[in-house]
Amino acid sequence: EILCLIGTVRMLQYMSGIGGDEHNKKCGLSYYLRNLPTLLKYHSLSTGELSKRFKSPLIRQFISCFLGDDFASLGLLFVFAHYTAENGGIPRGSSYAMAQRMINRFISLGGELVTSVGVTKIDIKNGMATHATLSTGETVDFDYVVITADPKMVFGKILNFDMPKQFKRIYNDKRLIRFSSYHCAFSCETDDLGFKGDFIFEVPEEYQKKLHTKHLILREFSHESSFSPKGKSIIQTLTFCSEDDSNTFIRLRQNKLAYQSLKEELATIIKELIVEKLPFLKDKLYCIDVWTPATYNRYIGSEIGSYMSFAMPPKYIPIHAKNRIKGIKNIVLATQWQQVPGGLPIASSCGKASIESIIKLEAQKHKAKVKIPSKVTT
Repeated sequence: EILCLIGTVRMLQYMSGIGGDEHNKKCGLSYYLRNLPTLLKYHSLSTGELSKRFKSPLIRQFISCFLGDDFASLGLLFVFAHYTAENGGIPRGSSYAMAQRMINRFISLGGELVTSVGVTKIDIKNGMATHATLSTGETVDFDYVVITADPKMVFGKILNFDMPKQFKRIYNDKRLIRFSSYHCAFSCETDDLGFKGDFIFEVPEEYQKKLHTKHLILREFSHESSFSPKGKSIIQTLTFCSEDDSNTFIRLRQNKLAYQSLKEELATIIKELIVEKLPFLKDKLYCIDVWTPATYNRYIGSEIGSYMSFAMPPKYIPIHAKNRIKGIKNIVLATQWQQVPGGLPIASSCGKASIESIIKLEAQKHKAKVKIPSKVTT
């Protein structure tokens, strides 16, 4: 079973074009067909079912403790394939620094960035989006609109018409589950934490309901020397939340005192559990911040604070939703919700596709302008 898993991870590397010693080899159609039975095997298994195929408790926990028991095992093996092929690295300077590099590139090409302003309405006339109303009351004209937000927060709100059928099918599919997470960040008075990368351990049963999880995921950041002074370090916890739990956090934030109290309670419990597991950190941990699905809801505007689209279940074949809206000529979609499970790689590919669509539309417009009709009727 172990050899089969390793072989499948290698196979997925070749399918993704990152196979071989140089991580640049891609397979052909015959390779796909030859390995189809193995792909179908993992396609039908959840992570929980896959973990039970192994005798080792360590391997069982390794497969199921991060994404839970209900995720598609083939999706997890794709993650393994990219990490082991050195194609799943961490952005230099963190995601914030990566976003800043994108901003700098955008501005260098003549773009203008406006922050801390929301779009409340996009007007449509004769099949064209005409202008947008901002939260400040101002209106903005444009040639094209590229929508990157959660469709649930766009259709029927910013755009005054129903969500297209292709998105309705995705959101109404009972197999697809939305999720978010809450996090605690701690400063540590040591740079020797006893582990590198991620450290995952089982939460005592009496705390599982309160913390909404069976496992606690710790992450350290020694790969970024600028994140903490010499001799100190940062620990961040990650706890996935179901859709119901995410909505509970979002509703609770309406009561600021209750919300703050819950965050403090979570930080206290988690700190105690970390010290229990890593006793040498006693009196060396200080909570910096706690953020929840309500935080993500405020910052990125997704309905339940999702920063990915949907958890991918077993036996599911992701369908890519088109980036155009029927009947509207100048709105293009570039959102991670166009394909399960979302995330940065899918968002970036959708962004690239949106620009290609606009270039095509511009070419068609230019062609129409230069075409000379044989007869003109006014």
